[in-house]
Amino acid sequence: MINLKSYFYYTRSERIASYILFMVTLAIFFTPKIYSFFYSNPSYDLQAYQAQILAFEAELILEDSIQKTKYNWANTPKKTYEKREKPYSLSQKNKKTTPIITNIQYIDFDPNTAEETTLMQLGLEAKTVKSIINFRNKGGKFRIKSDFKKIYTLKESDYERLLPYLILPDTIIKENKLPPWANENKEKALEKTILNININTASAEELQQLKGIGSGWSNRIIKYRTALGGFKNIEQLAEIYNFPDSTYQKILPFIHCDSSEINCLSLNEASLEMLSAHPYLSNYQAKAILKWRTELGGFKRTDFIFTIPELDDKKRTAEKIFPYLCL
Repeated sequence: MINLKSYFYYTRSERIASYILFMVTLAIFFTPKIYSFFYSNPSYDLQAYQAQILAFEAELILEDSIQKTKYNWANTPKKTYEKREKPYSLSQKNKKTTPIITNIQYIDFDPNTAEETTLMQLGLEAKTVKSIINFRNKGGKFRIKSDFKKIYTLKESDYERLLPYLILPDTIIKENKLPPWANENKEKALEKTILNININTASAEELQQLKGIGSGWSNRIIKYRTALGGFKNIEQLAEIYNFPDSTYQKILPFIHCDSSEINCLSLNEASLEMLSAHPYLSNYQAKAILKWRTELGGFKRTDFIFTIPELDDKKRTAEKIFPYLCL
């Protein structure tokens, strides 16, 4: 005999799972009702948007009306008309395209100065006259007769008709002109081409004859020359602080350097102030020279300075100062 009870028997874990499933089912079923009990659905007041709603509805109605009208027009049978050919007249064509100009006065005129009324009297159209006036107002100038042809609204027939009356040259005659500074100072320019100034003896006024040298640079050149004891070569001009290389290159053909009368410094007699005042020597190097002079009891040869460590530097101090030294 079949034991039906065995089919309905549940283990303890199965019973617990059934209870949990039953409770979850009840929760799902009653949750919406409980939520609606505590929370009511919000109500919206559309009165504030009533005007926009009505406008939108009216727009939809209008759009629908337009679509229906298009449909009805497309399905309406079209009327056919017989095409008639109009008689063609050459005189009528000329009447439309070619303006009739009356009372034309042919006079000689300069398009650079001619007034608007004068240009109109010559038979030019109003838009062409306006183009000419605008061209002149913007700084344009008619130099030769062919320039007048460049006005883009000017007809070829008008140009040919007015060409004999243009007060303009046919071509530009190029003149061989000297530079403005040469025209104003011809004599001074000729003098500068033959200048040969000795930079060791020249005064400030003589230096100012050189192109690019004013009172400021002439005074600085003399000041540096005095500090050195005279220039040994022309290249020493480039050592002057901020002296423009362009100016230096310009004056090179007109200067020379006579170094036969350079003032020298006595290695055995010059003081610390005299040595350190020279542009090529620092106070530290001047003291080194005096130190060696004391230890040696005086210098026997000027080329001894090449053995002094303090003068052996990247500036080639010993080489630069050597021409200015004597015993």
